[in-house]
Amino acid sequence: MKIKRLSVSIIVLVMIGFITACSGEDSEVSNINIAIAQSVIEAPEPPGLSKESVRNILVANGAMNLILKSPKFAEFEQDAFDGFNKSRVESFTGESMESDEASLNGNDAESGQGKKYRYRMDRKKSKLFISDFTTEASGIVPNPSVNRARIKKQAMDDLKKLGFKGAGRYHLEVRELMARSLDINDNSILKDEILAYKVRVRDTVYGEKLRGRKMTLSYFRDGSFQKASISWPDISQKGKPMRTTDLGDDIVDLAYEALSDHQLGKLPAEKLKSGMGYELIDGQVRQVLYFKGTFTDEDSGMSQGHMEEVPL
Repeated sequence: MKIKRLSVSIIVLVMIGFITACSGEDSEVSNINIAIAQSVIEAPEPPGLSKESVRNILVANGAMNLILKSPKFAEFEQDAFDGFNKSRVESFTGESMESDEASLNGNDAESGQGKKYRYRMDRKKSKLFISDFTTEASGIVPNPSVNRARIKKQAMDDLKKLGFKGAGRYHLEVRELMARSLDINDNSILKDEILAYKVRVRDTVYGEKLRGRKMTLSYFRDGSFQKASISWPDISQKGKPMRTTDLGDDIVDLAYEALSDHQLGKLPAEKLKSGMGYELIDGQVRQVLYFKGTFTDEDSGMSQGHMEEVPL
């Protein structure tokens, strides 16, 4: 835009000079026009992100109120999870596992397998993966009595077997993996059938989902266990502050700085939404301020959402 403005201004000046030279009029008119042309060159850019607009976003979405009213110190109960080990995997799967050489040497990372299941774990990172590597999903006969409620109950029982003792605080979301058959003539739906179930498990803090701890339990369509993918880092503190900021101005400054370096800062304020959540960062539960916005590509018309997180 700046280049366009400059080119228009130069044309105006040249035309003014030409008219003045040809008409022989005094210079009063040309001086006025030159002043107008110069004002076009020096016009400021449209206002962008400001601290005041950031504050308005936080207030309008209720994030500021949530932050300042929420506890600063983490006084919630730990979930008493004491980590993974081979014996726990064997107890869960019901079969003996043959470990690899690294496991026998006592390394943090190990793997092994039995007749039906295999596992990989990293005790230092609190990660575990277990899977049924013998059963073919296509060969599983659907069980009419299996539904979301039953799968959820099964997942809660499995959590206890895996050593998660705070089942009352976990958030479980059951999803069905579906297959749809279509008529090749008119694309009408012939049949929808469930292929499997997935249960997403999240830890919570004061009723809010805790980012940084996640687990997915998968089940065949007859309700039998298929696999588990778990990442559950330790929480290394209790009673330590979850945020380092106290005053509203400090929070606005942090948010403004983060948005200034992110493409979300280019969106109009009315297109941004904010909120407050909790995230496990280096073993410490921290309050996190987040912003969400959507960009639309002018050429394709496709929209893409973005999120920026700001630890407080």
